[in-house]
Amino acid sequence: MNEGQEIPGSGSRGMKEAVHDLRAGRRFSRMVRAGWLRGIGRAMVRIGFTLAVAGLLTMPQHAAEPAETRPAGALAASSEPFYPVPLAGFYQRLLGSYTAREAWGAVPRGLHKFDGVPFLLEGKIEMNGMGASRDNNFMAARVGEIPVNRRAVRLHLIAGAGYKDPDDTPIAEIRLNYKSGQMRHIVIKYGEHVRNWHVEGDEKRTDLLDPRAHIIWNGINGATGKPLRLFKNTFDNPLPQQEIKSLQVLSMFGKAFFALCAITLEEGGGNAPGQAPGLDEPDDTPYRRESLVRVLDADTGLAISNAVLVLIVTEDDKIYKFGRYQSDRLG
Repeated sequence: MNEGQEIPGSGSRGMKEAVHDLRAGRRFSRMVRAGWLRGIGRAMVRIGFTLAVAGLLTMPQHAAEPAETRPAGALAASSEPFYPVPLAGFYQRLLGSYTAREAWGAVPRGLHKFDGVPFLLEGKIEMNGMGASRDNNFMAARVGEIPVNRRAVRLHLIAGAGYKDPDDTPIAEIRLNYKSGQMRHIVIKYGEHVRNWHVEGDEKRTDLLDPRAHIIWNGINGATGKPLRLFKNTFDNPLPQQEIKSLQVLSMFGKAFFALCAITLEEGGGNAPGQAPGLDEPDDTPYRRESLVRVLDADTGLAISNAVLVLIVTEDDKIYKFGRYQSDRLG
Protein backbone atom coordinates (compact mmCIF):
# COMPACT_ATOMS: atom_id res chain seq x y z
CA MET A 1 0.00 0.00 0.00
CA ASN A 2 2.83 2.31 0.78
CA GLU A 3 5.17 2.07 -2.20
CA GLY A 4 6.67 5.18 -3.69
CA GLN A 5 7.98 8.44 -2.27
CA GLU A 6 7.71 11.99 -3.52
CA ILE A 7 10.78 14.16 -3.12
CA PRO A 8 9.97 17.86 -3.67
CA GLY A 9 11.80 19.30 -6.65
CA SER A 10 14.99 21.25 -6.41
CA GLY A 11 15.43 24.86 -7.44
CA SER A 12 13.35 27.82 -6.35
CA ARG A 13 10.55 25.62 -5.01
CA GLY A 14 12.63 23.08 -3.09
CA MET A 15 13.15 24.98 0.15
CA LYS A 16 9.80 26.76 -0.10
CA GLU A 17 8.01 23.45 -0.20
CA ALA A 18 9.95 22.35 2.86
CA VAL A 19 8.03 24.88 4.95
CA HIS A 20 4.86 22.82 4.64
CA ASP A 21 6.64 19.77 5.98
CA LEU A 22 7.92 21.76 8.98
CA ARG A 23 4.32 22.11 10.08
CA ALA A 24 4.23 18.36 10.69
CA GLY A 25 6.45 18.61 13.75
CA ARG A 26 4.29 21.31 15.29
CA ARG A 27 1.08 19.45 14.68
CA PHE A 28 2.72 16.25 15.92
CA SER A 29 3.70 18.06 19.12
CA ARG A 30 0.14 19.30 19.63
CA MET A 31 -1.22 15.80 19.10
CA VAL A 32 1.19 14.38 21.65
CA ARG A 33 0.31 17.02 24.24
CA ALA A 34 -3.39 16.38 23.66
CA GLY A 35 -2.92 12.62 23.93
CA TRP A 36 -4.53 12.30 20.50
CA LEU A 37 -2.12 9.68 19.19
CA ARG A 38 -2.80 6.35 20.84
CA GLY A 39 -0.03 5.01 22.99
CA ILE A 40 2.19 8.11 22.94
CA GLY A 41 0.95 10.05 25.97
CA ARG A 42 2.99 12.97 27.27
CA ALA A 43 6.23 13.33 25.38
CA MET A 44 8.75 15.92 24.36
CA VAL A 45 9.13 16.26 20.63
CA ARG A 46 11.93 18.04 18.96
CA ILE A 47 12.63 18.74 15.35
CA GLY A 48 16.16 18.00 14.26
CA PHE A 49 17.60 19.60 11.18
CA THR A 50 20.72 18.35 9.47
CA LEU A 51 22.14 20.82 7.00
CA ALA A 52 24.74 19.28 4.74
CA VAL A 53 26.38 21.72 2.37
CA ALA A 54 27.34 19.70 -0.65
CA GLY A 55 28.76 22.25 -3.06
CA LEU A 56 27.14 21.60 -6.41
CA LEU A 57 25.25 18.58 -5.14
CA THR A 58 22.15 17.91 -7.21
CA MET A 59 19.12 16.28 -5.63
CA PRO A 60 17.54 13.45 -7.61
CA GLN A 61 14.34 14.41 -9.36
CA HIS A 62 11.19 12.34 -8.92
CA ALA A 63 10.62 10.46 -12.14
CA ALA A 64 7.26 8.80 -12.65
CA GLU A 65 7.03 5.70 -14.74
CA PRO A 66 5.80 6.37 -18.28
CA ALA A 67 2.03 6.16 -18.58
CA GLU A 68 -0.03 5.29 -21.60
CA THR A 69 -2.26 8.35 -21.52
CA ARG A 70 -4.50 9.74 -24.19
CA PRO A 71 -3.86 13.34 -25.27
CA ALA A 72 -5.61 15.84 -22.97
CA GLY A 73 -7.50 17.31 -25.90
CA ALA A 74 -8.85 13.92 -26.91
CA LEU A 75 -9.95 13.24 -23.34
CA ALA A 76 -11.75 16.57 -23.16
CA ALA A 77 -13.44 16.11 -26.52
CA SER A 78 -14.70 12.62 -25.67
CA SER A 79 -15.78 13.39 -22.12
CA GLU A 80 -17.78 16.64 -22.38
CA PRO A 81 -18.76 18.28 -20.09
CA PHE A 82 -16.15 16.47 -18.00
CA TYR A 83 -12.38 16.74 -18.09
CA PRO A 84 -10.35 13.88 -16.53
CA VAL A 85 -7.22 15.64 -15.29
CA PRO A 86 -4.05 13.91 -16.59
CA LEU A 87 -1.89 12.98 -13.59
CA ALA A 88 0.97 11.37 -15.51
CA GLY A 89 4.23 12.66 -14.06
CA PHE A 90 2.74 12.90 -10.56
CA TYR A 91 1.95 9.25 -9.89
CA GLN A 92 4.28 7.47 -7.50
CA ARG A 93 3.52 4.18 -9.19
CA LEU A 94 1.38 3.01 -12.09
CA LEU A 95 -1.48 0.61 -11.46
CA GLY A 96 -0.30 -1.51 -14.38
CA SER A 97 2.95 -2.27 -12.54
CA TYR A 98 1.14 -4.26 -9.84
CA THR A 99 0.41 -7.98 -10.08
CA ALA A 100 -2.88 -9.68 -9.33
CA ARG A 101 -1.38 -10.77 -6.00
CA GLU A 102 -1.05 -7.14 -4.85
CA ALA A 103 -3.85 -4.94 -3.55
CA TRP A 104 -3.41 -2.14 -6.09
CA GLY A 105 -3.40 -4.73 -8.87
CA ALA A 106 -7.14 -5.22 -8.30
CA VAL A 107 -8.04 -1.57 -9.09
CA PRO A 108 -9.55 -1.03 -12.58
CA ARG A 109 -7.28 0.73 -15.07
CA GLY A 110 -7.99 3.12 -17.92
CA LEU A 111 -10.93 5.42 -18.58
CA HIS A 112 -13.99 4.35 -16.55
CA LYS A 113 -17.32 5.95 -15.73
CA PHE A 114 -18.70 6.04 -12.19
CA ASP A 115 -22.05 7.75 -11.59
CA GLY A 116 -21.84 8.98 -15.17
CA VAL A 117 -18.51 10.75 -14.52
CA PRO A 118 -15.44 9.59 -16.50
CA PHE A 119 -12.25 8.99 -14.51
CA LEU A 120 -8.79 8.23 -15.83
CA LEU A 121 -7.33 5.56 -13.53
CA GLU A 122 -3.68 4.95 -14.31
CA GLY A 123 -1.75 5.30 -11.05
CA LYS A 124 -1.90 6.37 -7.43
CA ILE A 125 -0.66 9.29 -5.36
CA GLU A 126 -0.23 8.63 -1.65
CA MET A 127 0.23 11.53 0.77
CA ASN A 128 2.12 11.24 4.03
CA GLY A 129 0.40 10.27 7.27
CA MET A 130 1.72 9.89 10.80
CA GLY A 131 0.79 6.21 10.87
CA ALA A 132 3.03 5.51 7.88
CA SER A 133 5.76 7.77 9.29
CA ARG A 134 5.72 5.86 12.59
CA ASP A 135 6.32 2.74 10.51
CA ASN A 136 9.32 4.47 8.86
CA ASN A 137 7.52 4.89 5.55
CA PHE A 138 7.57 8.59 4.70
CA MET A 139 5.44 9.46 1.68
CA ALA A 140 4.71 12.66 -0.22
CA ALA A 141 4.03 15.75 1.87
CA ARG A 142 3.12 17.81 -1.20
CA VAL A 143 2.36 16.94 -4.83
CA GLY A 144 1.98 19.46 -7.64
CA GLU A 145 1.46 21.88 -9.17
CA ILE A 146 -0.74 19.77 -11.46
CA PRO A 147 -1.62 21.83 -14.59
CA VAL A 148 -5.33 22.42 -15.21
CA ASN A 149 -5.94 25.74 -17.05
CA ARG A 150 -9.73 25.33 -17.12
CA ARG A 151 -12.89 26.57 -15.49
CA ALA A 152 -15.01 24.09 -13.58
CA VAL A 153 -18.13 24.10 -11.45
CA ARG A 154 -17.25 20.90 -9.61
CA LEU A 155 -14.38 18.55 -8.88
CA HIS A 156 -14.87 14.78 -8.67
CA LEU A 157 -12.32 12.52 -6.98
CA ILE A 158 -11.67 8.79 -6.72
CA ALA A 159 -9.65 8.15 -3.57
CA GLY A 160 -9.15 6.15 -0.40
CA ALA A 161 -7.06 6.20 2.76
CA GLY A 162 -4.55 4.05 4.57
CA TYR A 163 -4.62 3.48 8.35
CA LYS A 164 -7.51 4.78 10.46
CA ASP A 165 -8.35 8.09 12.14
CA PRO A 166 -11.30 9.36 14.18
CA ASP A 167 -14.13 10.62 11.99
CA ASP A 168 -13.85 14.27 10.92
CA THR A 169 -10.03 14.27 11.14
CA PRO A 170 -8.40 16.31 8.32
CA ILE A 171 -5.86 14.18 6.46
CA ALA A 172 -5.25 16.08 3.20
CA GLU A 173 -5.96 19.27 1.32
CA ILE A 174 -6.66 19.93 -2.37
CA ARG A 175 -5.35 23.41 -3.15
CA LEU A 176 -6.83 25.25 -6.10
CA ASN A 177 -4.56 27.90 -7.64
CA TYR A 178 -6.46 30.27 -9.91
CA LYS A 179 -5.11 32.20 -12.87
CA SER A 180 -6.16 35.42 -11.10
CA GLY A 181 -3.64 34.69 -8.32
CA GLN A 182 -6.29 33.68 -5.78
CA MET A 183 -6.16 30.38 -3.92
CA ARG A 184 -8.82 28.19 -2.31
CA HIS A 185 -8.58 24.82 -0.66
CA ILE A 186 -10.70 21.74 -0.09
CA VAL A 187 -10.06 19.76 3.09
CA ILE A 188 -10.30 15.97 2.90
CA LYS A 189 -11.45 14.42 6.18
CA TYR A 190 -11.37 10.84 7.37
CA GLY A 191 -14.88 9.47 7.86
CA GLU A 192 -16.42 12.34 5.91
CA HIS A 193 -14.82 11.76 2.49
CA VAL A 194 -12.73 8.57 2.75
CA ARG A 195 -12.00 5.61 4.99
CA ASN A 196 -9.30 2.95 5.00
CA TRP A 197 -9.45 1.35 1.58
CA HIS A 198 -8.55 -1.95 3.25
CA VAL A 199 -11.85 -2.95 4.90
CA GLU A 200 -11.13 -3.92 8.50
CA GLY A 201 -13.18 -6.37 10.53
CA ASP A 202 -13.49 -4.06 13.53
CA GLU A 203 -14.83 -1.11 11.53
CA LYS A 204 -17.90 0.29 13.29
CA ARG A 205 -19.36 2.18 10.33
CA THR A 206 -18.82 2.13 6.60
CA ASP A 207 -20.85 5.14 5.50
CA LEU A 208 -19.42 8.62 5.02
CA LEU A 209 -20.58 11.85 6.66
CA ASP A 210 -20.64 13.81 3.40
CA PRO A 211 -23.88 12.90 1.57
CA ARG A 212 -22.13 13.33 -1.80
CA ALA A 213 -19.39 10.84 -0.91
CA HIS A 214 -19.85 7.08 -1.15
CA ILE A 215 -18.16 3.79 -2.02
CA ILE A 216 -17.80 3.60 -5.79
CA TRP A 217 -15.72 0.43 -6.24
CA ASN A 218 -15.27 -2.82 -4.33
CA GLY A 219 -12.57 -5.40 -4.93
CA ILE A 220 -10.57 -8.19 -3.33
CA ASN A 221 -6.95 -8.06 -2.22
CA GLY A 222 -5.29 -10.87 -4.16
CA ALA A 223 -2.69 -11.36 -1.44
CA THR A 224 -5.05 -11.67 1.54
CA GLY A 225 -8.48 -12.35 0.10
CA LYS A 226 -9.85 -9.41 2.11
CA PRO A 227 -12.13 -6.71 0.67
CA LEU A 228 -10.96 -3.40 -0.78
CA ARG A 229 -12.89 -0.24 -1.68
CA LEU A 230 -12.47 3.21 -3.18
CA PHE A 231 -14.63 6.29 -2.69
CA LYS A 232 -16.04 8.94 -4.99
CA ASN A 233 -16.30 12.54 -3.79
CA THR A 234 -17.85 15.63 -5.35
CA PHE A 235 -16.83 19.15 -4.36
CA ASP A 236 -18.13 22.50 -5.59
CA ASN A 237 -15.52 24.84 -6.98
CA PRO A 238 -15.49 27.89 -4.64
CA LEU A 239 -14.73 30.22 -7.60
CA PRO A 240 -16.43 28.63 -10.63
CA GLN A 241 -16.17 31.74 -12.80
CA GLN A 242 -12.37 31.79 -12.55
CA GLU A 243 -9.95 29.63 -14.46
CA ILE A 244 -8.10 27.08 -12.34
CA LYS A 245 -4.42 27.30 -13.21
CA SER A 246 -3.26 24.29 -11.22
CA LEU A 247 -3.95 21.91 -8.35
CA GLN A 248 -1.79 20.80 -5.45
CA VAL A 249 -2.32 17.98 -2.97
CA LEU A 250 -0.95 18.48 0.55
CA SER A 251 -0.77 16.18 3.55
CA MET A 252 -2.43 17.34 6.77
CA PHE A 253 -0.38 14.78 8.72
CA GLY A 254 -3.22 12.84 10.31
CA LYS A 255 -2.56 9.27 11.36
CA ALA A 256 -4.33 8.11 8.18
CA PHE A 257 -2.90 9.00 4.79
CA PHE A 258 -4.79 10.09 1.68
CA ALA A 259 -4.52 7.99 -1.51
CA LEU A 260 -5.65 9.78 -4.69
CA CYS A 261 -6.41 7.82 -7.86
CA ALA A 262 -8.17 10.26 -10.19
CA ILE A 263 -9.54 13.81 -10.52
CA THR A 264 -12.19 14.89 -13.00
CA LEU A 265 -13.43 18.46 -13.53
CA GLU A 266 -17.06 19.15 -14.37
CA GLU A 267 -17.13 22.13 -16.67
CA GLY A 268 -20.84 22.89 -16.40
CA GLY A 269 -23.50 22.94 -19.08
CA GLY A 270 -27.22 23.37 -19.47
CA ASN A 271 -28.09 20.32 -17.37
CA ALA A 272 -25.55 20.90 -14.61
CA PRO A 273 -27.09 21.81 -11.25
CA GLY A 274 -26.10 25.14 -9.73
CA GLN A 275 -23.43 25.60 -7.12
CA ALA A 276 -24.55 25.06 -3.54
CA PRO A 277 -25.00 28.43 -1.79
CA GLY A 278 -23.22 29.60 1.31
CA LEU A 279 -19.91 27.82 0.82
CA ASP A 280 -17.34 28.97 3.36
CA GLU A 281 -13.60 28.73 2.93
CA PRO A 282 -12.39 26.04 5.41
CA ASP A 283 -9.99 27.22 8.08
CA ASP A 284 -6.82 25.11 7.91
CA THR A 285 -4.75 27.26 10.29
CA PRO A 286 -5.04 24.75 13.19
CA TYR A 287 -3.17 22.23 11.03
CA ARG A 288 -0.68 24.32 9.04
CA ARG A 289 1.98 26.92 9.89
CA GLU A 290 4.48 28.67 7.66
CA SER A 291 8.20 28.59 8.45
CA LEU A 292 11.11 29.59 6.25
CA VAL A 293 14.60 28.18 6.59
CA ARG A 294 17.54 29.90 4.86
CA VAL A 295 21.11 28.64 4.70
CA LEU A 296 23.73 31.41 4.97
CA ASP A 297 27.49 31.36 4.96
CA ALA A 298 28.67 32.11 8.53
CA ASP A 299 31.58 34.27 7.30
CA THR A 300 30.05 36.23 4.43
CA GLY A 301 26.34 36.09 5.25
CA LEU A 302 25.63 35.12 1.65
CA ALA A 303 23.02 32.54 0.72
CA ILE A 304 24.25 29.01 0.06
CA SER A 305 22.61 27.12 -2.78
CA ASN A 306 22.46 23.35 -3.15
CA ALA A 307 22.46 22.81 0.61
CA VAL A 308 20.51 19.76 1.78
CA LEU A 309 18.06 19.93 4.66
CA VAL A 310 16.94 16.71 6.32
CA LEU A 311 13.80 17.09 8.43
CA ILE A 312 13.43 14.67 11.32
CA VAL A 313 10.92 14.53 14.18
CA THR A 314 11.99 12.51 17.22
CA GLU A 315 9.84 11.25 20.09
CA ASP A 316 11.59 9.30 22.84
CA ASP A 317 13.61 6.65 21.01
CA LYS A 318 11.58 6.86 17.79
CA ILE A 319 12.64 8.79 14.71
CA TYR A 320 10.25 10.02 12.01
CA LYS A 321 11.86 11.13 8.76
CA PHE A 322 10.11 13.86 6.77
CA GLY A 323 12.24 14.00 3.67
CA ARG A 324 15.17 15.89 2.16
CA TYR A 325 15.07 19.36 0.60
CA GLN A 326 17.54 21.41 -1.42
CA SER A 327 18.11 25.15 -1.14
CA ASP A 328 17.89 27.41 -4.19
CA ARG A 329 20.10 30.39 -5.05
CA LEU A 330 18.42 32.44 -2.30
CA GLY A 331 19.33 29.88 0.33
